[in-house]
Amino acid sequence: MKNLKRTALLLGLFIFSVSSFGQSNVPEPTGIATVTEDYCVTLSTEKPLQNYYEIDITDLALESEYMAKKRFGHINNNLLTYHVDYSNSRVILEVHWDRVKETTDVNWWNTYLSDLCK
Repeated sequence: MKNLKRTALLLGLFIFSVSSFGQSNVPEPTGIATVTEDYCVTLSTEKPLQNYYEIDITDLALESEYMAKKRFGHINNNLLTYHVDYSNSRVILEVHWDRVKETTDVNWWNTYLSDLCK
């Protein structure tokens, strides 16, 4: 009986640690961005540069979470991280502006994003 309790406790801790490892701690976005069917992203210019942007992916007709992560994984880079929230039909774009040596603004980032699509 003692071993059964110990085994159940260890199994519970293992399951908790595995499930918490897969969760993302991305803050809620404060900006809006759009994406085309070619996965070209544009940041809204209505606010100054934000760290996190929400992208609605409803119109992309992605068949599964796996496909969404695969597709947005291809456009990740050192300056941009895409966090897929498939169940809410959105992607959170994390802009790593702190990794750029010069001072940047939304227009700079939109030019950068546009250049990635060429």
